[in-house]
Amino acid sequence: AGGVLAVTHAVCMGQVANAFAVVRPPGHHACAGCGCVQGFCVFNNIAVAAANARRSEWYESGVPPAGVPRRILIIDFDVHHGDGIQQIFYRDPGICYISIHRGARDAEGLETEEAGGRGKGFFPGTGLAAEVGDGPGLGFNINIPFENTGMGDAEYKLAFETVVMPIARQFAPDLVFVAAGFDAAARDKKSQADFGLSAQCYGWMTRQIMTLAGGRVVMALEGGYDIPEICAGGVECLRALQEQKPQPDESGL
Repeated sequence: AGGVLAVTHAVCMGQVANAFAVVRPPGHHACAGCGCVQGFCVFNNIAVAAANARRSEWYESGVPPAGVPRRILIIDFDVHHGDGIQQIFYRDPGICYISIHRGARDAEGLETEEAGGRGKGFFPGTGLAAEVGDGPGLGFNINIPFENTGMGDAEYKLAFETVVMPIARQFAPDLVFVAAGFDAAARDKKSQADFGLSAQCYGWMTRQIMTLAGGRVVMALEGGYDIPEICAGGVECLRALQEQKPQPDESGL
């Protein structure tokens, strides 16, 4: 979590425009108070950074040029639902969490035994569309579960254009975090999601996100089981952060 904290502080203080924290282990499955490691996650890197970014006393060296961020958006495009991030901020209206992921239905098309359960379905068995936040956080938790396999660039772009970005612009965040998992990539077979995102689509999503919060974006590496796919997707995200043109897609995908 220290790496994500460091780059978040640098972005908020205006020392860098944006950042990508290449960290391990990932964090978006780590919950508050669960007392266990799940989905290879120990500390919820983004949650720790987001919670600290809103604390005025965290900025010992001065006041952030754009002010202390009060409205924070977290976009999660890891193929697995970020149940930890959802659980931590489920009642918090200052954090808007949007996750686009493989849905929690099992092979027979049945949902988990209960909302938020882990009994069956695609890991972690959460992330239903009906999970929309609670109390003061009602409406600030948005899940976009794809219940079918074979989802690719076209489906993700449509979801971004019609759901993710309109909500993000209306929320008007001061700071954006991206839970950047690359296990929806076309050649990542170990995730067993059977999705087909190209590296260029990861870059395209990042370019859309860069239009928010004055470009104050912090990306943190989450899942991914195929190193070449992580590298390819990560490079395209970095090119987007640096406002470089995308590499041509030579894969034919």
